[in-house]
Formats: sequence, structure tokens, C-alpha cells
Amino acid sequence: MDPAHGAGAEQTRHLAGPRSVAERASNHRLARTIASGGALGMAAGMLQFSWPAMQLTPWISAGVLALTALLVQTRSAGAQLIARGTWTSVLLLSTLNAFLGPAGERLVSFGMIGGALVALGATGGRTLADAARGPFMPRAYRFPLVAAMSLAFADAASLLFYGVAWVDARGLVTLPLLLGLAMLASLSGLYRLRGWGLVGAMGVAATTAATAFAGTLAVPIAAQLLLAITASAQVVLLAPVLAAALRGTSAQQRGEEGSASAPALATRLRIADDADARIVPASASAVEADREEAAADERDAAMPIRPARVAPSR
Repeated sequence: MDPAHGAGAEQTRHLAGPRSVAERASNHRLARTIASGGALGMAAGMLQFSWPAMQLTPWISAGVLALTALLVQTRSAGAQLIARGTWTSVLLLSTLNAFLGPAGERLVSFGMIGGALVALGATGGRTLADAARGPFMPRAYRFPLVAAMSLAFADAASLLFYGVAWVDARGLVTLPLLLGLAMLASLSGLYRLRGWGLVGAMGVAATTAATAFAGTLAVPIAAQLLLAITASAQVVLLAPVLAAALRGTSAQQRGEEGSASAPALATRLRIADDADARIVPASASAVEADREEAAADERDAAMPIRPARVAPSR
């Protein structure tokens, strides 16, 4: 074998890895910048609404949207979920307002839709696996958890918007405000893979769906229907996760009764039966491997690219 040929192949492999990592990091930075621009556009659009009875609501909403422009720049999965959930809420509520709201707000609503589509489209190709920092690293049921949490953050943003509007306009603390705060509290536990967070998220979603279907949620009728659908979807998505977690608890207890150590559950989540109950990833070593891989990607992206020495041919 020609040594020069082998050395050249080794040089190609040496250069391709760091370059591909650096290129991917550059693309992600560009996507985050575009998404931040969309978020700032939505923040500016919120200030264009003229609501005489609600002086603070547009400013609070604009501040939250401006904050999402910063959150999307981080590699935290929680920050990404909050940002995308907020933009999804803006997209849904602006769509309702564009077609069912006052004619004078139609143009601004379409502008908000455009900003939301830009932000969501820019981050759509960047998965939460790329934002690996944080405790949310499940090894099973990842899709239903991510989908349910995305919908829940969107619903929380919508509920809090209407809840703050009621306080601003009438000085009333209403059910949307309470449900929105309860949903955020439950999501903080679910993001950390805690059992109480899973149960709480399902409970708040079920309450939201029930009150929306009953017509007792203090939001517009079209928004009630929307929240009823999205909240019901969360219950459907999280139900198999809860069932698997409960099966894991039962299996763990049986294993502890029959032997000194409980059998490992490789394909499902489980809830520990101690006071600090949490949903445990199926493989802790796999979680650590993911974190080490993410750290290695960062080091490779920051590493200057140096050409490998090529052995002279003989």
C-alpha cells in the first residue's frame, strides 16, 4: 500500500470531522439569529395593538417575546421549549385574531403570524438533542414527552396571556391565570423528569380541557376550542408515559421483594418509590455519554483546524 495514499486518507478524515462540526455549529448560530429576529419582530408587533382597556398587557407580552430572542441563543433544552412554545402560542392566537378578530387588527396579526413562522421555521431543523444541556435527557418515550411539553408550553403562554389581560383590564384573577401558573410549575418538574411533574402536567391539561369543553374557561370561544384540543392531546401523549412509569414502579417493587437488587428496566421509564420520586432515564451511562458527546462537539468546534502531516512517498 502506498504510504502517501494512506496518509492522505488520514488527513481527509482529520479535516472532515472538525470542519463538519464547525459548519454545523455555524448553521445553528445562523438559525438562532434568524429566530431571534423573528421573535423581536413579534415583540414589536405586540406594541402595535391598540387596547385602551389593557395598557400593560402589550408591554408584558412584548417583553416575554424579546426574552425568547435571548433564550433561543442558549443550548438549554428548557429554554428552547419555552421559546418555541411561546412562538407557537403567538402563531395560533394570531391566526384566530386574523380571521375572527377585529378588521383593524388583521394586518398586525398577519405580521405576527409571519414572525412566528420565521422563528419556528429557523429552529425547526435544529432538534432538542442539539440543545443537550440540562436534566431533560430521557432515554425512552422522548417523542411523546417533547410533543406534550411543546403543546403545554404553548397552552401556558396562551392561558397566561388571557390571565394577565383579565388582571390588566378588570383587576380579576381568573382561571386562565391560575391554570397557566400551575402548568408552568408542573412543566418545571416534568422537565427534570420528576414523577410529580408528570402527574401534575396531566392533571392541569385535563382540567384545562374539561373547563374549555364546558365553556367555563374565561377566554374567547375559538380559543376555548383550541385549548380543549391541545390540552386533550397532551393527556393522550402523556398517558402511556405515566402507565409505563407506574409499571416500572410495580416491577421495581416486585424485584426488590424477590431479590436483593431490582431488575434494570431498559425500555421504559420508572418512578422511584422514595420520597424524592423522579422519572429515571433507563440508562444513566447513556445520558452521561450524550453529555460527553455534546461537550466533545463544543471542543471540536472551538479547535483550530490543522492539516495533518503527510508522509513522503518512497
